[in-house]
Amino acid sequence: SRLARRLLMVSSRARSSDFCRASRRRHSASASATAFSLSPEAAHTLNADMESLAKDPLRQWWVDGDEPQYFVVSPKDIIFGKQCEAQDKLSWLIEQGKYAAALEIVDSRTDVAPAVVEDVGQKYLVSLADRGEFAEAAALLPKLLGGRVARWEEWVRKFVAFGRVAQVLDRIPTGEVRLHLSVYDACLKQLLEQDGKLFLATLQKWPPDVISVMSLVDAVKGREARGASAPELKEALAVLYILQGRRDLALEMYLTLGRPESFAYMAEYGLYFAVADKVGMLMRLDPEEALGVLVGHWEDLPPELVVPQLQAGSGEGWLH
Repeated sequence: SRLARRLLMVSSRARSSDFCRASRRRHSASASATAFSLSPEAAHTLNADMESLAKDPLRQWWVDGDEPQYFVVSPKDIIFGKQCEAQDKLSWLIEQGKYAAALEIVDSRTDVAPAVVEDVGQKYLVSLADRGEFAEAAALLPKLLGGRVARWEEWVRKFVAFGRVAQVLDRIPTGEVRLHLSVYDACLKQLLEQDGKLFLATLQKWPPDVISVMSLVDAVKGREARGASAPELKEALAVLYILQGRRDLALEMYLTLGRPESFAYMAEYGLYFAVADKVGMLMRLDPEEALGVLVGHWEDLPPELVVPQLQAGSGEGWLH
């Protein structure tokens, strides 16, 4: 209550400070304090307040905006303190490296400066990365970075440097917020080296305009040249060739993979010309359907090109 705070008024020039860092000031022996006498009614109210507080000492007995002030007086020192403000708590938590708790304060208030909010977020992310808690850091990125492209690029590159792209992949913005193409390219190339299936899934999921097609075609071919032969790499090449507008090359990948739907794909896009030198692949995939294509589209597949290939595969029973 206000009566409790006014029991003691100090007449010397005691300097105010935060309760968290209460400061002291020496004063002369002549400095005096003036005590107020209370009426019976006021004394009764004060006693009731004190009894209630004694029963539940942890409860907040003041109203917001009317926080208590404290005076501690000794013969030589006067200490004046007040309740910690949000900024005091925030500064202390940051000094102690308690960034999660600091972030809770930031989230619960609207009067914290944007620069402070960003500083807390950045320090929290750095602390998580330093401890190897990349999944936790990745989950916080949308909340802490918002639409700031430069910050996104900085942190995604950090995940690339740590070899942890897979853990941040689902958080990387590809919609209204767009990063530099080189950032997406670095992510995809790391996935290519670490997880071919995830690389393929990401190619199929991301918008075409964030994919550096030529760069990735070269990267996939380089990976195959180093001995990798997983089917998802051929599938990825097919996706890239389609993005490049080379459906004929995509069809070659499907034939190499032995995909039965290759015939339907060829018919849909009129790619008969593209298999003039791939008769053997057609026959191995489905001899009956292949012969139908060869006979029905002899303009694109002239006999002088087809027959030698059939003869080369005579051991497989293609000629009768």
